[in-house]
Amino acid sequence: MPQYSLAEFDHPDTPEHLSQLNAQIVELLNLEEIDSEQLLALVDKRDEIINQYLKTLNEQSSEQKSFIEQEIQANNKLTRICQSLFSATEKALVNLKKGQKAIKHYK
Repeated sequence: MPQYSLAEFDHPDTPEHLSQLNAQIVELLNLEEIDSEQLLALVDKRDEIINQYLKTLNEQSSEQKSFIEQEIQANNKLTRICQSLFSATEKALVNLKKGQKAIKHYK
């Protein structure tokens, strides 16, 4: 299982409160078993924080543009991680179903 670091989600324009939330997400992603409900709650909170922060920036400013560009990269990384977790869970469920069928077959 890959280990993730805060550097994968933070960037020079990351506000402190978003960095703290990113640290919680990284900590959760690095656990042996990930609580998907907790991950979803943190990702939702992350979205809220980003949208609130964007409202504090001047529209069309270079600061806003830089923040958005860097957040797109961080969000793409988080999306890839979540898709990978979903695929792994789906494979585990398929294998579990196959195992249950085999057990029923041999009973």
